[in-house]
Amino acid sequence: MGNASKDKGARAVRPFRSQAERRAAIAAGKSSREPKIVKGEAVAKTAKPAAAVAEGKALGGPQAEPETALVVRAALTQALKANKRLRAISGIVEAAVTAALTPPPLLKFPPPPAKQGAKPSEEVAFMHLSDTQLGKETATYNSEVGCRRILDFFRKCIRLTEIRRNGATIKEVHLALGGDMIEGETIFGHQPHLIDQCVYDQACATAPTVIVEGILLLLANFERVKVVCVPGNHGRSGDKHGTNHPRSNWDNVVYSTVKAMLLGPPSAPRKDPELKRLEIVLADDFFVVDRIYDWGLLVVHGDQINGGGGGFPLAGTVKKMVGWSDALDSAWDYMYFGHFHTYQSGTLNHRQWYCNGTTECGNLFAQEKLAATGPASQRLQFFSREYGVIADMQVYLSDKRTPQIKRFAA
Repeated sequence: MGNASKDKGARAVRPFRSQAERRAAIAAGKSSREPKIVKGEAVAKTAKPAAAVAEGKALGGPQAEPETALVVRAALTQALKANKRLRAISGIVEAAVTAALTPPPLLKFPPPPAKQGAKPSEEVAFMHLSDTQLGKETATYNSEVGCRRILDFFRKCIRLTEIRRNGATIKEVHLALGGDMIEGETIFGHQPHLIDQCVYDQACATAPTVIVEGILLLLANFERVKVVCVPGNHGRSGDKHGTNHPRSNWDNVVYSTVKAMLLGPPSAPRKDPELKRLEIVLADDFFVVDRIYDWGLLVVHGDQINGGGGGFPLAGTVKKMVGWSDALDSAWDYMYFGHFHTYQSGTLNHRQWYCNGTTECGNLFAQEKLAATGPASQRLQFFSREYGVIADMQVYLSDKRTPQIKRFAA
């Protein structure tokens, strides 16, 4: 009896081996229980016991769902979920495309400000002319080319000033002649073979004549003209460390000749009232400090700056700026020099420096000593009372500039 009870209990709790067996048992009324299929039984889930299938058919119960149908159902469920995600993404993309294709609202520009009738600002023009080296002769440069470019500089500065006068009143111009106006003939040993005229003609005829013509152009276009002059190294009458006097410089001869041609000799100055609008200042030393409004302009030639043997002497420039800020007896804000034939500029605290170019292009000195080259150019600036230099312009004097892409394509 114990065994019978045990067998009965075992039959009561024996799990069905498949869904088909469970459904067949329920249909036959043998049990209302729906035990779970036990994993690990001898018959795998994927197997379809023939007896259970036959029993289900015999009892008219529902047939077992084929395994392929289960796989298809699962795949369909995943596909539906993926489709739902795709529809969400498609909605976002559609909204973005619609927004992108929707024309933006028209821009509403504010009306131009009404003219207040205020007076135009007042400015002063400043021109820096240096390193013309008239008398030098190379494959691309000689005295004739130099004179043409000098006058071109004056004319271009006048045209640029006329353009600026559309927004400012400009009645005054300052011209700094920064030295090396002539080439000289005794600066280095073989120099006499590289000039097209002797130093006397350079300093007493060619250079003064073209500079006077330029100053007369300025007098015709400005109410006041001031000229300040410093000598360069090419005008020296002897070696830099020789016994000649510091003022024995052919640049000073050029400047004195210009002043005499315009204002007359000191013993018999011209009486023309128009010449009262012109002032010419010759430096007593290697420098001169000009003044525009309250701004001080220190003008030197630049051969006093050391350190240019391997490139532009940036360190030497800063060193001189620091020293001259206290060593000179005149306060200054801007330093102007040439000598290095390289158009440059920089700032040191509250002071700025400007290095001028040259009227010569393809200069051998700049190529050899500084590894530099560039177009012929000089400098034009405009000053305001409030801010000092407010415009700095490189005035090109060569026939044209060539973009680098064309130079390397040639």
